[in-house]
Amino acid sequence: MRRLTLLFTLTLFLVTGSVSADDPLFPWNRTPDQQQDSGMLKRIDDWLAYGDPDRLADPNSTASRFRNNLRMTVDIAGRGIVPTRAGNSGSGSVAFIGLDVHKVFSDDHGDYATMIAQPYVTKLNSIKGPHFFESNNDWELVNRIMNINFTRIFDERMNVKVGHFEVPYGLEQPLNTNGTLRDMASPRNLGVKADWGVTLNGQLTNYEYEFGVSRGTGNEFFDTEDPYVVAGRIGTKHDENLILGVSVFKGSVWNPGALGGYKAGLADASGVTGNSIERERYGLDIQYNFERPVSFIGEFNWGKDFDRDVFNSLMEFDFYNPSKSTMWFTQWNYYSEKYTPAMGGWEAAIDGSLGWRWTPNNNWALSVMYVQEVSAKHPGGADKRLGSKFIAQLRYRF
Repeated sequence: MRRLTLLFTLTLFLVTGSVSADDPLFPWNRTPDQQQDSGMLKRIDDWLAYGDPDRLADPNSTASRFRNNLRMTVDIAGRGIVPTRAGNSGSGSVAFIGLDVHKVFSDDHGDYATMIAQPYVTKLNSIKGPHFFESNNDWELVNRIMNINFTRIFDERMNVKVGHFEVPYGLEQPLNTNGTLRDMASPRNLGVKADWGVTLNGQLTNYEYEFGVSRGTGNEFFDTEDPYVVAGRIGTKHDENLILGVSVFKGSVWNPGALGGYKAGLADASGVTGNSIERERYGLDIQYNFERPVSFIGEFNWGKDFDRDVFNSLMEFDFYNPSKSTMWFTQWNYYSEKYTPAMGGWEAAIDGSLGWRWTPNNNWALSVMYVQEVSAKHPGGADKRLGSKFIAQLRYRF
C-alpha cells in the first residue's frame, strides 16, 4: 500500500506541475561559420546540411542524387539503471552510439521508396540485456530499424516494406518508442519488438494498415528451429483525436528467456524443448488526445503461450507543457497467465511507472523514469519480493 500511495503522490505532483511549466525552446541551428571545428563529423554534417553547390547543381551527379531528400543524424545516449529488491540495490548502465538515416528516393515521376537505417553499437555495463547479448558486459551491433518501403509498386494504398521493422502490432507500431525510456507492451507481450521480413502497408480512405511475415528472431536473422511471425494491425488514421486499432499475432518466437519463464510454471517441463515459444495474440489499442495537452493510451491483449491462456494490458496518461518541450507520463501494466487449478489458477503481476522527459531543442533529450512492482501472484501461492528501479538517460543527436 505504501508503494501505491507513493506512485499516486508522485503522479499528482507531476500533473500539477504540468499546468504551470512552460520551458522555452532554445535556438540550436547555427551556420558552419558559427560552429567550432569538430573534425570529420562536422564536415559530414556541413555537407549533408549545406552541400557542395557545384555538385548539387548537377541533378545527374552522385552527390546530388544522394543528398536529395536525405537526413542523417549521429545519435549518442547513455542510460543509468539502479534496481532495488528486498532492500538490496545495485547499478548498471547502457551506452548507445549510432546513425539515424532517412532517405526518400525520387525520380521525375515522384517518390518511389523510403529507406530508414538505424545501426547502433550498444554496450552493456553490469546489466542484463536481450537474449542476443552474451553477457552482462557485452556489446552488440543492434539494428533498430533497417528497411526500405517501396511506395510505387502498386499505388499509395499499398506499399511493400522489406528489411528489419517494428512488428506491426499494438501501440508500438504507430508510436515507435525506440531509443526512449518509455516502452509499450511489445517486448514482454510478444517477445519480439522488431524483426526481419516483409510487410504490406498503406492508407485507405479512413484507415491505416500493415501486415507482415517475419523471421521471428528479432535483432539477428537465422533459421534454427524454424521460428516465424505473422502479424498485422489496422487502425484509424494517426492524425485524429481518437485513434483505434486492432492487431493479430501468431508465431514461434526465438526467445530463450520467455521460454524459461514458461517452463518455470510447469510441473513437468520435459516436453518443452528448444528456444522458441509458440505465441498467439489478439489486441485492441486506443489513443485519445484531449483538447488540453493531455493524452490517454491503452492496449489490451488476449491470447495463448502454447496452450496457456494469457491476458496483458497497458494504460498510460501523458501530460505536456504548452510548448511540448516537457512531457510527464504515468504507465500501468497488468500481466497474467492461467495455470492449472492445482497450481493456483491465474498468475498475475502489476507494475506502475512515472516518467519525465525534457527536450529543450532538437539535439538534447533528458529523461528519467521510476518503475515499481505493485503486486505479484505466482503459481502455488509462491511469494515474490517486489522490486523497483530508477532509470535516467541523456541523449544527444547531431
